[in-house]
Formats: sequence, C-alpha cells, structure tokens
Amino acid sequence: MQNTNYIISNEKNEALNLINKIRLTNKNKWYFINLNYKNKTYKIKAFDTWLQIFTDNKSNYSNCMDENIKQYKEHILSVLD
Repeated sequence: MQNTNYIISNEKNEALNLINKIRLTNKNKWYFINLNYKNKTYKIKAFDTWLQIFTDNKSNYSNCMDENIKQYKEHILSVLD
C-alpha cells in the first residue's frame, strides 16, 4: 500500500528540506510525494536517494541509484530551478 506525502511550497530550499525529511523518515522503504512547487506538480517515487520517478508529466527527472546525499540534494535543486 502506498502512502503519498503532499508538499506545497513556493520556496526551493523549503521544498528540498521537506523532501529530505520524508526520505529520512522512510529509511529502507519506498516513499511517494506529490509536490506542488510554484503551481507546477511533480510526482516522486523514491527509495533513499534514488528518485526512480520524478516527473511533472512532461519530463522525467529521475536520477542514478547510487547518488550520495549531496548529489541527491543538488539534483532536486537543479530540477526546481
């Protein structure tokens, strides 16, 4: 069963911090996020730092499975630019 987390933010660092908080509370589990950032909706399906699905329904911004936390955060920030 999937438990989706919902985030609404217009501030990039706040969105990043909330996404990372969800990652930290779901150690060794899949987590799902619907992110509304500046009136654009992103859907995220992830496991630890692997963003298997990170989409706005036009583009897929998924990342590599073995990214470290710094790379994970930088990737999210670059997508939300």
